[in-house]
Amino acid sequence: CGPTGCGKSTLLMAISGLLPHSVEGHLTGRVSVAGRDTRETPMAELATVVGMVFQNPEVQISQLTVEDEIAFGLENLCLPRPEIGARLEETLELLGIEGWREAITSRLSAGQKQLLAIAATLAMKPQVLVLDEPLSDLDPQGKRLVMEAVANLNRRLGMTIILAEHNLDEVAHLATRVVVLDRGRIVLDGEPREVLSNYASDLAALGVGVPQLAEASLRLGLKEVALTPEELAPALKSWARWHRKGPEEKAGNGRSGTAVEARGLGYTYPDGTVALREVSFTIGESEVVALVGGNGAGKSTWAKLLIGLLRPTAGDLCLFGRSVRRQRISGLASQVGFLFQNPDHQLFCDTVEEEVALGLSRLPMDAREREVAGLLRLTGLERYRRAHPFALSRGERQRVAVATVLAAGPKVLVLDEPTTGQDWKQVRALLELVREEVNRGATAIVISHNMRLVAEYCPRMVVLNQGEVRAVGPSRALFSDPSSLADCGLAAPPLVRASQLAGIKPVILLPDEIRSE
Repeated sequence: CGPTGCGKSTLLMAISGLLPHSVEGHLTGRVSVAGRDTRETPMAELATVVGMVFQNPEVQISQLTVEDEIAFGLENLCLPRPEIGARLEETLELLGIEGWREAITSRLSAGQKQLLAIAATLAMKPQVLVLDEPLSDLDPQGKRLVMEAVANLNRRLGMTIILAEHNLDEVAHLATRVVVLDRGRIVLDGEPREVLSNYASDLAALGVGVPQLAEASLRLGLKEVALTPEELAPALKSWARWHRKGPEEKAGNGRSGTAVEARGLGYTYPDGTVALREVSFTIGESEVVALVGGNGAGKSTWAKLLIGLLRPTAGDLCLFGRSVRRQRISGLASQVGFLFQNPDHQLFCDTVEEEVALGLSRLPMDAREREVAGLLRLTGLERYRRAHPFALSRGERQRVAVATVLAAGPKVLVLDEPTTGQDWKQVRALLELVREEVNRGATAIVISHNMRLVAEYCPRMVVLNQGEVRAVGPSRALFSDPSSLADCGLAAPPLVRASQLAGIKPVILLPDEIRSE
């Protein structure tokens, strides 16, 4: 782990042999995997002992169907046909994706593609499995399935797992060792509980997201941090007996207008896939609302309808009281700023500076330059001003996309999985920017699988499942009712689960709510 741009992906590419065989650069030192020097061992041989899942799953999916994709690597290993069939069945069952067998890979959601890339790599049963942020686009159920599968491979087959991940809440309890990088160097290396107990403040300063349970443990004065809700629950129950007060809910902003309204909204893709059916809910002006649901629930489809990339096939979707059906995409784009799940889908220019300036063409040159400088400073991109966007890491490209969205000054901000590729420090900075825009009158809709982000920044939630609205309400109330989320393949953050085990009602959403006074 480590802040965005610290060298995690580069290190993983060195371990997998992509450095120096496929990626240009100057490699010093030596990397040995399963007794093989990666510099001297051909990639074809390395591929039999080390498997890598990339941060962007689209770069490694090449086949038409899910079944073909999983079988492709096995066929290249020249395994007997019965063995290929057995591994295919085992992998589909292991990750709970039996129903995907004949699905077209290009039509899968981003999270589904990520799960497929993991499945295709797991099927090859390498001695060493290298995963670059494998959980970033997965829903909570997908995260659980992947981590259970990885843990089983480690225990049953002795497979070594090297995992780069910003979301330590999901992985710290399974890891036997944590290596922290900063600016290309190792700065911490040790057992997770030890590192988190003794260096939490140092990790936070670097931008590493300290797990909620670890933060809560330190606030409770525990000598060693808890890594699971079950470990924290007794201490939390004891604290609540003496110190628990009702949560201090923030008052509303007083605005009563409706920004977005869905009325019996439906959308069916040309191939007959029903993405949304009878969806109805409203979002008020200057609200921050989370749109949550499992992979394939219809969240991104809903967002594409709002910005005019798709048109409703049933019902209606209104923006400030006016149907999107009667508005051009250019008109919608002037009101809605959309941050795509994959930032590469919205970057076009040769430099970061030009990319940000693209949305400011209405301003005089001097004002445009000042605005660009301010946005680059806000998003921490000043040193990349003259760089080509695609020369940056994915997390840095995500920040470029954020700057371009903010440059247009939209009334509604739609953030589709804004945590992808970002360290927690950057996520907090982004959400603080969003709060500032909301305070100035904007409305924010956050589409996310990161339940911690939802708990900390989104007072209200809309829950989608298989294209239908399953729940709408205050986040704390919905998190307090586990069944309302579990039925949709979602899970509450670890601190909420610890609260539930401790019998605390209403549940605790933030470590900051654990106070002694």
